[in-house]
Amino acid sequence: MKMFLLWTLVIFITIGGIKGRPNIRRLENSADRLLSAANVKSYYQQALSNCDSPTPPPMYRMFLLNRTITCNDGTSAGFYIRKSYGSRKWIIFLEGGWFCYDKRSCDMRWNSARMLMSSVRWPEARYVGGIMSPDPEENPYWWNANHVLIPYCSSDAWTGTSFPNHSSKYAFLGAYIVEEVMKQLQGHGLRRANSIILAGTSAGGTGVMLNADTIRNWLQKENIRTNLLGIADSGWFLNRIPFAPTTCFEKDTQKCPPSQSVQMGMKLWSSKLPEACTRINKDERWKCFFGTSIHPSLITPTFIFQWLFDEAQMKADNVGLPLSKFQWNYIRKSAEDLRESFNSSNAVFAPACMSHTVLTKRSWTTVEIDSISLPQAIRCWELSLSPIEHRKRHHKLTIKEGAPTIELSIQLTSSPALLQSDEPRNMSRRKLKNIVSPSLPYKLHHKQKNKVKQKNSRNKNKNRRKNERKSKRKETKKKRKDDRKKRRHREEMEFIELLRSFSADLSGLASALGLDPPSLKDISQHDLVRILSQA
Repeated sequence: MKMFLLWTLVIFITIGGIKGRPNIRRLENSADRLLSAANVKSYYQQALSNCDSPTPPPMYRMFLLNRTITCNDGTSAGFYIRKSYGSRKWIIFLEGGWFCYDKRSCDMRWNSARMLMSSVRWPEARYVGGIMSPDPEENPYWWNANHVLIPYCSSDAWTGTSFPNHSSKYAFLGAYIVEEVMKQLQGHGLRRANSIILAGTSAGGTGVMLNADTIRNWLQKENIRTNLLGIADSGWFLNRIPFAPTTCFEKDTQKCPPSQSVQMGMKLWSSKLPEACTRINKDERWKCFFGTSIHPSLITPTFIFQWLFDEAQMKADNVGLPLSKFQWNYIRKSAEDLRESFNSSNAVFAPACMSHTVLTKRSWTTVEIDSISLPQAIRCWELSLSPIEHRKRHHKLTIKEGAPTIELSIQLTSSPALLQSDEPRNMSRRKLKNIVSPSLPYKLHHKQKNKVKQKNSRNKNKNRRKNERKSKRKETKKKRKDDRKKRRHREEMEFIELLRSFSADLSGLASALGLDPPSLKDISQHDLVRILSQA
């Protein structure tokens, strides 16, 4: 009987445990949901607390949902995004970083610059300055846009369509990465965009010219009605004969002549190039990597920024720093050729400086030609290409009769500086502001309004302090004058007292001089000494 009761108890406990497991799992799932809800709550509390934080919000990492589209090493490709809720402006930025063109150069790149071939070390959040900054002072016109940064990890100038195969262990999928990012951004509000700027620096600038029309066609296919523009920063390279002979088998792969490296690379990458350009250059498709060949065939309006003395161009030309007359002549000729190559473009900003890239630098607002800053030139060009109704409704432009508000051709180079339009060539910054003067957002408007008030207050205080200093100087001057008079008078009295101390007959002295005794005190010490010495 005892054994029967014992086995009954064991069976009961076992059955109860089996029935109770789903309840336990349910409780665990509920706890997980509560925990995730608490995390969401803390996340939003932190996000709201950042509203008053002086630190601008960063962009956060997101990997592609299509995991077959990868970086060179097979790790997931992706992008960084910072949403600006309520804004319909988008800036999509392609990073730069040169490229590799064969197994040797790619292996060297893997050993020296692995972050340009893999996403393993991508941080969760990133902050980028310049045109990607959320700070209105650093980025006056696009601070409140939706910012998307696509890191460069395909090493193919954003043109590759090659998966790993028997000839290469690396994947080159730059063109597919751009396409997948655009598809994924639809879930983040891209379909509601009224303006998209595709920008990039260096290899990313070249990637802008090579992908802009493809993205334009995709937007039309997806029925996304928006205004697409391109900005290519330091991606306009020239195909020139190097200053010093070089090969593509040196340690520094960037010294390989661009024409050779591109021809080798496009085969390795299985490059996807714009059809309009390849039709023009059927037998020399590699020329589409150079601005002089790709830009005339572009449908998408593209703004070109290029330093006349670009460091990457100088490195590719194997010229080095100008330490000799021959080097300097070569570099100067390169700048002249570069300026001439811009004839096909109607929007160029080319300062005569030695540097490379500018758009993501915090000092980009200080780059000027003829007192027109780079952000002003880009903004003027952008608004000239926007629909007039959009400009009237959203920017409250002052559209003057005869002003270049519909079609504006800007070509700014340092020597000479040109601004080609219906207006006179020497257009001042003040006149540029009168032509396109967008209204500021409410918060920024009041911020600048307060700045004006503070400036007026400072001017009043300055004038008040100036008047006080002026009156103080007058008082000091008058006081010094009175002190001199008193001192002189005291010195004169002391001299008279000196004569008296010598028992001099002052009355006789006065009568001898033909003066009254009281008048003797009014004679200056100098005159009195002179009269006495003559006597």
